Amino acid sequence: MTHFVQMAEWSVYPGPNDSALPASVLFDGSSPETATVEKIDILSKRGLLQIEDFRNGLIIKSRSFVGKVRFGGLEITVEPKITGAPFMRLLRYAYSLRNLDLMDRATFETESLCFQDLLIYQLLLEATELANRGLRREFVRKEHLLPTPRGRFDINAIARTGVFPTDRLPCITHDRDVNVPLNRVLLAGLSHAARSTDSLWLRGKLNWLSSILREGVTPLKLSTATITDAQRCLTRITRVYEPALNLIELLYAGQGLSLDAGASVYLSGFLFDMNRFFQSLLSRFLNEHLVGFEVCDEESIRGMMRYDPANNPLNRRSPTLRPDFAIRQGGSTVAILDAKYRDLWRSDLPREMLYQLAMYALSQPTERSATILYPALGPSATDARIVITDPIDSATPARVIVRPVDLLAIDRVISQTMTPNRSAVATMLANSLVFGSAHA
Repeated sequence: MTHFVQMAEWSVYPGPNDSALPASVLFDGSSPETATVEKIDILSKRGLLQIEDFRNGLIIKSRSFVGKVRFGGLEITVEPKITGAPFMRLLRYAYSLRNLDLMDRATFETESLCFQDLLIYQLLLEATELANRGLRREFVRKEHLLPTPRGRFDINAIARTGVFPTDRLPCITHDRDVNVPLNRVLLAGLSHAARSTDSLWLRGKLNWLSSILREGVTPLKLSTATITDAQRCLTRITRVYEPALNLIELLYAGQGLSLDAGASVYLSGFLFDMNRFFQSLLSRFLNEHLVGFEVCDEESIRGMMRYDPANNPLNRRSPTLRPDFAIRQGGSTVAILDAKYRDLWRSDLPREMLYQLAMYALSQPTERSATILYPALGPSATDARIVITDPIDSATPARVIVRPVDLLAIDRVISQTMTPNRSAVATMLANSLVFGSAHA
């Protein structure tokens, strides 16, 4: 018997109306108990999902990761705060996915859509569009023994061997071939997605498309390295593959837990980091609409902290501050921003976040402030400011600003592609995120 737990991000199960579950539901014999305990322990250490066994039953605490994961007879689904069409638009925008709808969705919409299936469905649409346009072909060097010469003679082969059948000669050709790294990773990603989904409709469509690609493309083993190599192959001409590769990377990363030694433990399910999504969303929005400023992603703040050369026995590198965004104008940093996917309007600001932002603020030579950007749904949440005061002379050396980001407002802006004043509205919103509503 499978027990289903459905919860929101940053929540605790069981709630007031839920029944506690015994720890025995985690072990149904489908996998060794030690492997299950190891996965649960890694999830907790990585801050993905916390499962604790108390006398009265299991306590499950979700964080910023959403998706579905299974342990024995227990299936846990963590849903994002923002759902439906607005979330899909923001997701497409954050990861440069196209707004495609090439299939008849009647069958698909009758099934329950988990978050992973939404990503897989988008990958199916992207791959179908690539196949319909024509897969990438590149000139590949091939050596043949041909009865009718084609290309050019392989002089080196003739010199090495000297004797060939009278009806064939060694030739070198450069043929346009579809069996290139981009298409091989695309095929591997489709096969991985087909194995990952519980939707029979999706799996059938993915397997059908994979069978078409296999007519000219040989599969490879999907890994972080092969995905990275394919992304490095992207050029101006092959940029159309970028959305599909981004989705394959997200789906592959969502099922693996990296260990310190470099090995990975794979989940039965999928967990997606909403922190990563939130940072990608803000990065693209600010880069596109913050006019007159340069947005630097994860740029290091150097020189603030360093080991004393005379007291660094292990010769370690000096600590480096790395905020999510540094806003520059005329070569000077005018704002430091950090994206935190947590509802800081309804929950207290964790001290580790405060300490981190305080260091960012103190690193600035003039305007000594740093801003936390957190997600909100609607305009009710407003800025909060924490003043950092020198306890000796009561001076105010720095401040931390806690600022909500109305995701629905960003969705309205990016969905109004035909509105004449869309650019002006987007610029005002970008300025308000960086400098506050008074500067919008």
